[in-house]
Formats: sequence, structure tokens, C-alpha cells
Amino acid sequence: MEHSIKAGLMITSASDYNMEICRGANEACKELGIELVIFFGGSVDPNVEFVQSSDYQKANVYVFADYLDLDFLVIPASSICRTDQKTREAFPKYFHTPVVTLNSQIKDYPFVVYNNKKSVYNAVSYMIEKNHCQHIGIITGYDSGVTA
Repeated sequence: MEHSIKAGLMITSASDYNMEICRGANEACKELGIELVIFFGGSVDPNVEFVQSSDYQKANVYVFADYLDLDFLVIPASSICRTDQKTREAFPKYFHTPVVTLNSQIKDYPFVVYNNKKSVYNAVSYMIEKNHCQHIGIITGYDSGVTA
């Protein structure tokens, strides 16, 4: 019997950002005949007050990644470990499954990033050229956040 490839994807919420990651991963996996398992967990950020967040409890789902015989695991480390760089760098080491990080370059791990600056440039250029806009505003998150 032929072994089918099984990939895991970790997300922290049902935000638009994470849903786009899931949609893209799902489309790519379907196209390539890869089974996709999505782990809906929480943040493992040590700077988040436990009382204010149930993320630590939700993050327990990530331990199952090593028990599902995955071929690789995609981790958007900057979403799961939002503010602590040491945790972000250490998090992938907890898994025995090969890890690919998404939008975070972590030493010794393959990674995939997209170019936010180019995307913003393209969007603004489109608004100017096609819609003749002269006043364009951009709203971002906190400077330290993953969406900024």
C-alpha cells in the first residue's frame, strides 16, 4: 500500500489571517494529494497572563502533532509565539516531526515567507492607477504584532 503524505498545520484562532492560511494550505494539499490535519490551539507566549487567556490550555492540542504520523508540520511561529523571540525559536524543537516555519525565519528550520512590503506597494499602486485614488490610509496592528 502506498504511503500518502500527511501534513499538519497549527493555528491559534479563526482570524481572517489564519483562515487564509488554512484555505491556502488546504488548496495546495488537495492539488498535491496531501492529507492536511489542522491543529486549532492557542498561544504559547509566556508573556500572556494565564488569568486573561485560556491559550495555554488550548495549546495542549499541539502535543498531538507527534502522535499522528505526520510527514511534516507547518508552524506560523510568529502567531503562536507572538512576543517572545526565545520561545519562538525554541517551540519547533519540541516536535519530532519535521517542521517548516511560516513567516518566521528560525535558525536550522526551512521557512516560507511572503513579502508584505511588495503586497502593500502593489495594492496602493492598483488604487492609484486603476481607481485614481489620491488619499489612501492604511490601518495596521501594533508594531510588535504579526500583522504590523
